Amino acid sequence: MYLDSEICKVARKYRRRCDCNDPYRLASDLGIIVMYEDLGDPSGNKAMTYCNSRIFIIILNYNLPEVVQAFILYHEIGHYALHKDYFKKPHIEKDVYGNQQKETEANKFAAEMILDDDEILEEIQESGYTFYQIASLHKVPFEILAYKFMLLEEKGYDIPPIPEYPSSDFLTGDLGMDENWNDHYCD
Repeated sequence: MYLDSEICKVARKYRRRCDCNDPYRLASDLGIIVMYEDLGDPSGNKAMTYCNSRIFIIILNYNLPEVVQAFILYHEIGHYALHKDYFKKPHIEKDVYGNQQKETEANKFAAEMILDDDEILEEIQESGYTFYQIASLHKVPFEILAYKFMLLEEKGYDIPPIPEYPSSDFLTGDLGMDENWNDHYCD
Protein backbone atom coordinates (compact mmCIF):
# COMPACT_ATOMS: atom_id res chain seq x y z
CA MET A 1 0.00 0.00 0.00
CA TYR A 2 1.35 3.41 -1.00
CA LEU A 3 0.78 6.80 0.57
CA ASP A 4 -0.28 9.57 -1.81
CA SER A 5 3.09 11.28 -1.31
CA GLU A 6 4.87 8.09 -2.39
CA ILE A 7 2.71 7.78 -5.51
CA CYS A 8 3.54 11.39 -6.42
CA LYS A 9 7.25 10.75 -5.85
CA VAL A 10 7.19 7.69 -8.13
CA ALA A 11 5.27 9.64 -10.80
CA ARG A 12 7.83 12.50 -10.66
CA LYS A 13 10.64 9.96 -11.08
CA TYR A 14 8.97 8.47 -14.15
CA ARG A 15 8.18 11.89 -15.64
CA ARG A 16 11.84 12.94 -15.26
CA ARG A 17 12.98 9.68 -16.82
CA CYS A 18 10.98 10.37 -19.95
CA ASP A 19 11.32 14.19 -19.79
CA CYS A 20 7.94 14.48 -21.45
CA ASN A 21 4.26 13.82 -20.92
CA ASP A 22 3.92 11.00 -23.44
CA PRO A 23 2.82 7.61 -22.07
CA TYR A 24 3.92 5.79 -25.23
CA ARG A 25 7.45 7.14 -25.02
CA LEU A 26 7.57 6.40 -21.30
CA ALA A 27 6.47 2.80 -21.91
CA SER A 28 9.16 2.47 -24.58
CA ASP A 29 11.83 3.98 -22.32
CA LEU A 30 10.84 1.48 -19.61
CA GLY A 31 11.06 -1.45 -22.01
CA ILE A 32 7.33 -2.12 -21.80
CA ILE A 33 5.83 -3.55 -24.97
CA VAL A 34 2.55 -1.88 -25.91
CA MET A 35 0.26 -3.86 -28.18
CA TYR A 36 -3.23 -3.25 -29.52
CA GLU A 37 -5.89 -5.90 -29.79
CA ASP A 38 -9.61 -6.13 -30.14
CA LEU A 39 -10.66 -6.65 -26.53
CA GLY A 40 -14.29 -6.28 -27.45
CA ASP A 41 -16.75 -3.62 -26.45
CA PRO A 42 -14.85 -0.59 -25.13
CA SER A 43 -17.23 -0.35 -22.19
CA GLY A 44 -15.69 -3.63 -20.99
CA ASN A 45 -12.02 -4.58 -21.19
CA LYS A 46 -9.82 -1.61 -21.91
CA ALA A 47 -6.38 -3.06 -21.28
CA MET A 48 -4.41 -5.92 -19.81
CA THR A 49 -0.95 -5.97 -18.29
CA TYR A 50 1.14 -9.06 -17.80
CA CYS A 51 4.72 -10.12 -17.37
CA ASN A 52 6.24 -12.93 -19.40
CA SER A 53 9.88 -13.85 -18.78
CA ARG A 54 10.48 -10.46 -17.10
CA ILE A 55 9.08 -8.64 -20.12
CA PHE A 56 6.09 -6.44 -19.33
CA ILE A 57 3.39 -6.24 -21.95
CA ILE A 58 0.42 -3.88 -21.97
CA ILE A 59 -2.37 -4.67 -24.37
CA LEU A 60 -4.73 -1.77 -25.14
CA ASN A 61 -8.18 -2.22 -26.63
CA TYR A 62 -7.91 -0.63 -30.07
CA ASN A 63 -11.65 0.06 -30.02
CA LEU A 64 -11.06 2.92 -27.57
CA PRO A 65 -10.60 6.55 -28.66
CA GLU A 66 -6.91 7.54 -28.70
CA VAL A 67 -7.26 9.98 -25.81
CA VAL A 68 -8.74 7.19 -23.67
CA GLN A 69 -5.93 4.84 -24.69
CA ALA A 70 -3.42 7.43 -23.43
CA PHE A 71 -4.80 7.69 -19.91
CA ILE A 72 -5.47 3.93 -19.77
CA LEU A 73 -1.79 3.45 -20.68
CA TYR A 74 -0.73 5.74 -17.81
CA HIS A 75 -2.98 3.72 -15.50
CA GLU A 76 -1.33 0.48 -16.64
CA ILE A 77 2.15 2.02 -16.30
CA GLY A 78 1.02 2.89 -12.77
CA HIS A 79 0.49 -0.81 -12.12
CA TYR A 80 3.96 -1.47 -13.53
CA ALA A 81 5.56 1.26 -11.40
CA LEU A 82 3.75 0.46 -8.17
CA HIS A 83 2.85 -3.22 -8.40
CA LYS A 84 5.58 -4.68 -10.60
CA ASP A 85 6.45 -7.48 -8.18
CA TYR A 86 2.84 -8.60 -8.12
CA PHE A 87 2.92 -9.27 -11.85
CA LYS A 88 6.08 -11.36 -11.50
CA LYS A 89 4.35 -13.87 -9.21
CA PRO A 90 3.40 -17.11 -10.94
CA HIS A 91 -0.36 -16.62 -11.13
CA ILE A 92 -2.36 -17.76 -14.10
CA GLU A 93 -4.86 -14.89 -13.91
CA LYS A 94 -3.97 -11.80 -11.92
CA ASP A 95 -6.64 -10.34 -9.72
CA VAL A 96 -4.98 -6.91 -9.44
CA TYR A 97 -7.94 -5.53 -11.36
CA GLY A 98 -10.29 -6.58 -8.58
CA ASN A 99 -8.09 -5.08 -5.87
CA GLN A 100 -9.54 -1.66 -5.01
CA GLN A 101 -6.38 -0.40 -3.32
CA LYS A 102 -4.16 -1.26 -6.29
CA GLU A 103 -6.68 0.25 -8.71
CA THR A 104 -6.88 3.46 -6.68
CA GLU A 105 -3.08 3.70 -6.59
CA ALA A 106 -2.82 3.21 -10.37
CA ASN A 107 -5.57 5.81 -10.89
CA LYS A 108 -3.71 8.33 -8.72
CA PHE A 109 -0.46 7.61 -10.58
CA ALA A 110 -2.26 8.26 -13.89
CA ALA A 111 -3.80 11.48 -12.57
CA GLU A 112 -0.40 12.70 -11.38
CA MET A 113 1.18 11.89 -14.74
CA ILE A 114 -1.57 13.38 -16.90
CA LEU A 115 -2.46 16.56 -15.04
CA ASP A 116 0.09 19.25 -14.15
CA ASP A 117 -0.26 20.71 -10.64
CA ASP A 118 0.32 24.32 -11.71
CA GLU A 119 -2.19 24.18 -14.58
CA ILE A 120 -4.91 22.65 -12.42
CA LEU A 121 -4.28 25.09 -9.57
CA GLU A 122 -4.44 28.05 -11.95
CA GLU A 123 -7.69 26.78 -13.44
CA ILE A 124 -9.19 26.30 -9.97
CA GLN A 125 -8.13 29.70 -8.67
CA GLU A 126 -8.30 32.00 -11.68
CA SER A 127 -10.45 30.63 -14.47
CA GLY A 128 -13.79 30.27 -12.77
CA TYR A 129 -14.23 26.88 -14.45
CA THR A 130 -16.28 24.26 -12.70
CA PHE A 131 -14.81 20.91 -11.74
CA TYR A 132 -16.44 19.24 -14.75
CA GLN A 133 -15.30 21.98 -17.14
CA ILE A 134 -11.71 21.47 -16.01
CA ALA A 135 -12.03 17.71 -16.63
CA SER A 136 -13.44 18.41 -20.09
CA LEU A 137 -10.71 20.95 -20.84
CA HIS A 138 -8.09 18.29 -20.11
CA LYS A 139 -10.03 15.59 -21.98
CA VAL A 140 -10.19 13.26 -19.00
CA PRO A 141 -13.09 11.64 -17.17
CA PHE A 142 -14.04 13.54 -14.02
CA GLU A 143 -12.70 10.65 -11.95
CA ILE A 144 -9.11 11.35 -13.06
CA LEU A 145 -9.52 14.99 -12.03
CA ALA A 146 -11.04 13.90 -8.71
CA TYR A 147 -7.94 11.80 -8.01
CA LYS A 148 -5.77 14.82 -8.90
CA PHE A 149 -7.76 17.00 -6.51
CA MET A 150 -7.16 14.43 -3.75
CA LEU A 151 -3.42 14.49 -4.46
CA LEU A 152 -3.31 18.30 -4.49
CA GLU A 153 -5.17 18.40 -1.21
CA GLU A 154 -2.67 15.92 0.26
CA LYS A 155 0.12 18.25 -0.90
CA GLY A 156 -1.45 21.02 1.19
CA TYR A 157 -3.26 23.04 -1.47
CA ASP A 158 -6.65 24.60 -0.78
CA ILE A 159 -8.88 22.64 -3.14
CA PRO A 160 -12.65 23.03 -3.50
CA PRO A 161 -14.71 20.00 -2.50
CA ILE A 162 -14.90 17.22 -5.04
CA PRO A 163 -18.53 17.07 -6.24
CA GLU A 164 -18.43 13.32 -6.79
CA TYR A 165 -15.90 10.82 -5.47
CA PRO A 166 -14.65 8.26 -7.97
CA SER A 167 -14.98 4.53 -7.64
CA SER A 168 -11.63 2.73 -7.80
CA ASP A 169 -12.97 0.63 -10.66
CA PHE A 170 -14.41 3.47 -12.77
CA LEU A 171 -12.23 2.39 -15.70
CA THR A 172 -14.25 -0.82 -15.98
CA GLY A 173 -17.31 1.21 -16.95
CA ASP A 174 -18.16 2.88 -20.23
CA LEU A 175 -16.57 6.24 -19.24
CA GLY A 176 -19.51 7.95 -20.91
CA MET A 177 -18.20 6.89 -24.30
CA ASP A 178 -21.37 7.45 -26.28
CA GLU A 179 -21.54 8.74 -29.84
CA ASN A 180 -20.67 12.28 -28.62
CA TRP A 181 -17.59 11.25 -26.61
CA ASN A 182 -15.02 12.41 -29.15
CA ASP A 183 -16.87 15.70 -29.67
CA HIS A 184 -16.95 16.32 -25.93
CA TYR A 185 -13.37 15.34 -25.07
CA CYS A 186 -11.41 15.52 -28.29
CA ASP A 187 -12.21 18.78 -30.07
